[in-house]
Amino acid sequence: MNKVFISGMVGKDPVIHELSSGIKKAEFSVANKVWKKDGAKTVWVQVRTIGKRAEAIEANLKKGMKVWVEGSWDADEWKDKTTQLNRRLDYVFASSIEWDSRGASNVTRDNDRDMSRDESHGNDDDDAY
Repeated sequence: MNKVFISGMVGKDPVIHELSSGIKKAEFSVANKVWKKDGAKTVWVQVRTIGKRAEAIEANLKKGMKVWVEGSWDADEWKDKTTQLNRRLDYVFASSIEWDSRGASNVTRDNDRDMSRDESHGNDDDDAY
């Protein structure tokens, strides 16, 4: 089972892209503190989602807001055109997102996850992150 739960603060305003099909994609980062024996460390997690969740994020989610994300761990892999090195970007593909804006809780859940993985990841060059 590939299930991830993340909570933390939104690092900067989400970036919204519209695919050629008209479907919106959202990407944002979440800061989370990890506590170890020698103190706390901030860990940044990239989050992506599409469809109705992306539309709700575009209208509501802002830098500094508390957010709870449920989804699956995923990664994009490619070869850097300049250095020819293999690259990898890990992220959470969100299936549910909740946020708190001055005490108001909001939830976005739907079945956008059922979309084609190619479309959701924007494999067309114009639609790539």
